[in-house]
Amino acid sequence: MTFYSFSFLEFILVLLLLYYVTPGRHRWKLLLAASYIFYMTWEWKLVLLLLACTLWTYFTGMQIQAADSRKAAKFWLLSGILPVLGLLFLYKYLNFFLEASAKFLTVFHLPAESKMTAILAPVGISFYTFKMISYLAEIYKDNIKAESNFFLYALYISFFPQIIAGPIERPDSLLPQFRNLQYNPVLFYQGFELIVIGFFKKLVIANRLSNYVDTIFQNPRDYNGTAGFLAALLFSILIYCDFSGYSDIAIGIGNLFGITCIRNFDKPYLSKNIRDFWRRWHISLSSWLRDYVFIPLGGSRKGTAVTLRNIGITFILSGLWHGADWTFLLWGGIHALYQQASLLAGGILHKLNEKIQIVITYILVTAAWIFFKANTIDTALYMVKNIIFNFSLRIEAIQAAVLPFTGDNTCLAYLLTVLLFAFFIFAKEWNEKYKPHKKAAFHMAWTVFFLVTIFLFGNFGGSSFLYAQF
Repeated sequence: MTFYSFSFLEFILVLLLLYYVTPGRHRWKLLLAASYIFYMTWEWKLVLLLLACTLWTYFTGMQIQAADSRKAAKFWLLSGILPVLGLLFLYKYLNFFLEASAKFLTVFHLPAESKMTAILAPVGISFYTFKMISYLAEIYKDNIKAESNFFLYALYISFFPQIIAGPIERPDSLLPQFRNLQYNPVLFYQGFELIVIGFFKKLVIANRLSNYVDTIFQNPRDYNGTAGFLAALLFSILIYCDFSGYSDIAIGIGNLFGITCIRNFDKPYLSKNIRDFWRRWHISLSSWLRDYVFIPLGGSRKGTAVTLRNIGITFILSGLWHGADWTFLLWGGIHALYQQASLLAGGILHKLNEKIQIVITYILVTAAWIFFKANTIDTALYMVKNIIFNFSLRIEAIQAAVLPFTGDNTCLAYLLTVLLFAFFIFAKEWNEKYKPHKKAAFHMAWTVFFLVTIFLFGNFGGSSFLYAQF
């Protein structure tokens, strides 16, 4: 059941109807049932794994709170975290490490046997594992009390708008809201607006760009550097519209039920530097890694050398979280180098004009996206080389680069139309950043425009959301 399928829309409409005729004190029970039903539509057997992890972390959370010493509390903290991390490793990373170890042994001419296992990672496992870890960690740090009601805790872990691809909501934010679910007309309209914007980003922009981007990235040697440059540029737009579109829909659905959620994107392509970018991109993951990896390692409190090390570890883990592949590790490493270089340079870019800073940051981020998207490191390196040495603005090169959009003479018009829609998204964000005090009619006009455009230009047959695979 994808977020933009008609079956999902029917699911939401029926759920909303039942939700608002249900007495307030029982609404969370309806959401819990709906969340498990939603998860079972992906793979019903894997709901047993979700339930087992939920039971175990609920139990260990209670033990952490009941512990009579910090040593005992730490024991239960590790007892809760390590098994769920072990399952995450088993399902998502075991094959990668088996293959990597086999290649390592081969280099030294040692006997190597890699027995690959056909294990399919449960949908959303990276997201709900991190929610479980943050729950246990916050109890251990005495920031929250362990939730006594198992079913409320189960709803926090499985809340259906977030379980597939986040945001990674913190327990102190979400759990209290489930106890007092009420209709909020302002929040309801805000949710509707977010859902429309999210659908626009996904159906009108991301789905329209995916065929072209996939074509160039899968066969970069068949195209010139201009096509590679255009594919990299368009992928930066695609991944933003795809993932922020999902987040908008997920947050908006929560708003329909009277629940406020963390903002997961804040105009990231208007960032003035890489550090600013990571404060605006996938905010729930960035803040999670900061609070549970970077700061526990020592953060920036123990000198430059330790800070550089901690940055490297944090971003390598960020890359690994996205997928078990060398391309993701390298992507994380590139962003680590960006951050480390920025720290050592002492903010040289801050002296430049703000708009120049934004352009430089966008170029750096887009260059790194090539490694994120490419199937192999060799493919990514070839694309970078091809862009640098074979980029051309000659009319023949541009025609050859644009042609894969449709395969006929309408390709340029198609490309320009899609880019125009992308421009509308960034124009809206630009206005919100530099002219934030707009009247309600301004937001209403944007919502109506996006809604009409979805019905006229939406591509409902595109791929699922990119981050659902992580």
